[in-house]
Amino acid sequence: MIHPQDRQLYLSEEELLRLPYLRKTSYLGSSPGRFHPETKRFRHQALIAATVWYRRGSCWVADVFWLRDYDPPFSYEFYPGGPEHPGKALGERPTEAVSPEDVLAALSR
Repeated sequence: MIHPQDRQLYLSEEELLRLPYLRKTSYLGSSPGRFHPETKRFRHQALIAATVWYRRGSCWVADVFWLRDYDPPFSYEFYPGGPEHPGKALGERPTEAVSPEDVLAALSR
């Protein structure tokens, strides 16, 4: 079953491509039509950029692409943003991070 709002980009493509990465998390919801990206669903949520919804049995599940308030470009305290912002993390980005190009590819499937 396809829902008319099963693939949503909440930013422009240009804004999305300027981001260094996005976090990808699965989210169980009631339906794509009732999902509002401005509602806080995750701890330290700063931005939800896109959602891709699909059915799993009788439930709606979304791949949510989002950023925390301590991710670049909101903060460079933990993850690096270039030589002027080295960050304190163990790596360049979190383990659940995907590139903006991967987000666009998921939206176009």
